[in-house]
Amino acid sequence: MRVLIIDDNAALCESLQVYFQDEGHVAEFAVTHDAAVAMDPETYDLLLIDYVLDKPHRGTEIAEKAQKPDVVMMSGYLDLARLVKLHERWTFMSKPVYRESILGLLREVATG
Repeated sequence: MRVLIIDDNAALCESLQVYFQDEGHVAEFAVTHDAAVAMDPETYDLLLIDYVLDKPHRGTEIAEKAQKPDVVMMSGYLDLARLVKLHERWTFMSKPVYRESILGLLREVATG
């Protein structure tokens, strides 16, 4: 599986990248909205996107354009229950992100 991690926290991106690579997946990351768009998110199988990327709602701009890949929105600031109601086709994950929870989510996405 090809995973694109989009978050302005480079340390988090690097940790998640290692988690995915340890499981045998290809994982890359971008730390800005513009860098993520330049990486062509549609070519990935899974997008992990920070809701507050660069500034509020920037992460949703990428997610809303994504037709093919599965999208997981991450946030440490927002009421995720409210967001789930607004965007039912995305999966939501609260930060901090733990290895076990992210790998469990990856398995769910991989199995459909």
